Amino acid sequence: MQLVLQVVVASALLLLQVGDESAWHSKDRSIRVREMSRTPDRSTFTAEIDDSTTGKTWSVTFSNATLTVSSAVMFKEQGRLVVLGKSSSAQMITILDPKLGKPIDTFYTLNAAISPTGRWVIYEHYRRNQEPDYGTMYAVYDVALSPAANRVATQIDATIGAGVPIYPHTQRQTRRWDALSDDNKHVSMSPIVWLSETVAAVVDRSEMEAQLVTFSMSPGVTGPIIKAVPFDLAKLINYDTVPAGENAARFLITESITSSADDPNVVIVKFARLPELRVRSARIQVW
Repeated sequence: MQLVLQVVVASALLLLQVGDESAWHSKDRSIRVREMSRTPDRSTFTAEIDDSTTGKTWSVTFSNATLTVSSAVMFKEQGRLVVLGKSSSAQMITILDPKLGKPIDTFYTLNAAISPTGRWVIYEHYRRNQEPDYGTMYAVYDVALSPAANRVATQIDATIGAGVPIYPHTQRQTRRWDALSDDNKHVSMSPIVWLSETVAAVVDRSEMEAQLVTFSMSPGVTGPIIKAVPFDLAKLINYDTVPAGENAARFLITESITSSADDPNVVIVKFARLPELRVRSARIQVW
């Protein structure tokens, strides 16, 4: 018997696969998502959702590019289940209303992270290969709002450009996916990590700089507080080991992003051990 157990974030689900049967259980075991059937072309599958707190079971059909489910979080305020899945080329977010038995919204993402309460999803904007590369652009989706409220005016394909642009600042100000940032292209250097129920962080770089970017969603999707604090690369990197003209920031390989245990206003970023690094961690005063 094959047994695979993958542990994800605290509020998310645990992927438990035994033989041909797959089920995803919340950490407190109150929610179970189990695949029941799939069409031969794998384009559609039906899942059974059990909620032990209410004793109810729903059948939901996924008719999108989702091949497997990675994690899910129940947004209890509105009874919506946020499902993070994988397609052949990207991640898929599906917002489900179990009572209706069908998805409310679905869209492609990259590097997505669901907040502990299931209210927010922050992720990298997904683009097709034939589209111009404007660098990494970050978006937020508010599960409490309608699909229409989670789209910007310039959006063309609803499955590609979902969410509201929040960083870089050019995209946020113009509310466009095709506006090149004033400080040139950005590149994500870490997973997006939720530090609390409303604050997420990511390590990002542009040109010759690297920065810790934090997203505070307390004010809501229309007015999040975004802070980008640059790393002091001279303290982190031994420039004598970096070839001339090389972007030293690329040697920062993020291992973890956590809130400081002794100061809630400080975020600690740890990096992988490389010969080019002087030190492996940085304390960033964010607030």
